[in-house]
Amino acid sequence: MPEQIRSVAVFIFLGTPLLGLAQLPPEILVDRYQVEVEQLIAKKDHKAALDLMNKIIALRQEHNFTVPDVFHYQYAEVALSGGSFRAAIDSVNKYLGTAGKDGEFYRKALELLVQAEQEEARSKQEEQEEQQRAQIRPISPEMAWIPGGRFRMGCVSGQRCDDDEHPEHTVRVEAFELGKYEVTFEEYDRFTAATGREQASDIGLGRSRRPVIGVSWEDAVAYTRWLSEQTGQRYRLPTEAEWEYAARAGSVTAYSWGNEIGRNLASCDGCGDQSDYGQPVPVGSFGPNPWGLYDMHGNVREWVQDCWNGYYHGAPTDGSAWESGDCSRRVLRGGSWFASPRNLRSADRFRITATDWSSDLGFRVARTITP
Repeated sequence: MPEQIRSVAVFIFLGTPLLGLAQLPPEILVDRYQVEVEQLIAKKDHKAALDLMNKIIALRQEHNFTVPDVFHYQYAEVALSGGSFRAAIDSVNKYLGTAGKDGEFYRKALELLVQAEQEEARSKQEEQEEQQRAQIRPISPEMAWIPGGRFRMGCVSGQRCDDDEHPEHTVRVEAFELGKYEVTFEEYDRFTAATGREQASDIGLGRSRRPVIGVSWEDAVAYTRWLSEQTGQRYRLPTEAEWEYAARAGSVTAYSWGNEIGRNLASCDGCGDQSDYGQPVPVGSFGPNPWGLYDMHGNVREWVQDCWNGYYHGAPTDGSAWESGDCSRRVLRGGSWFASPRNLRSADRFRITATDWSSDLGFRVARTITP
């Protein structure tokens, strides 16, 4: 056969539609679908069977075909087996409403109805319980890896230092992880809901993604223990040395970006027109430091693990927490939305009683890297 004729022949053959479902008369197509439904039921593919039965219903409605009573019963059986309890209830009610007490499957339909209602109630209960569990399930904090290294701790910048920032000393810090953000109300509220502790008050300043405030050092430690228990990870408060090391991110200046506060780089009283909100701002509202940490300067003061000591004589040089001194008071770092710029310096230190709290005081979590 010449190539040109062969091409025409192939085109005619491929261009001619084969006899398909669309060419069957509607009443036959309904029966054909019904046969497939029965095959799918035999295979226990109830979802596919239910989808096909919906096609049958649509086809019958399109052509004004009567839907047999038995079809409603069968639909209810398939829906129940497939976990579509509301569809099963609606369909069996249609069967009972049309077939009545004389229906072939009257008794079975009643039993199916009771079972479907019980299953729907059980499913709703499980859904409610899961929603409750989700509300108290911890949100795993986003963590930044902090490389190990040595740094000079204290008043290395020489900028507006306080006596408690002396003497400068070298500290070796092992690699660890630190929360990219301060712990938020969204995270902390799950802790109080799960443990029955009193919910932290935002005193009208806002919740959600704002940093939690009004938490004592003891509250913060309890949160890290709960988070560790729930996740199997080793969460804790950072040590004072770890906190300053991470805040500096390799810098020796007053702030991680330089010796001047600048404008609109942090949240404090005097940090710039856009940040003088008179309240905490949502975490991450300003850019991160070079190590990917947000709000190390400003927003809320942050609890660390260490007891208070008014100078660095005898301070640990291995990055561990200083667990001697005045342990009724604990160290706070980072300044806050309520503080002046000088209190946001990397070296600045503050302290209050471990059981106290305030509207500008929160925390972030650290995580020990396991071998």
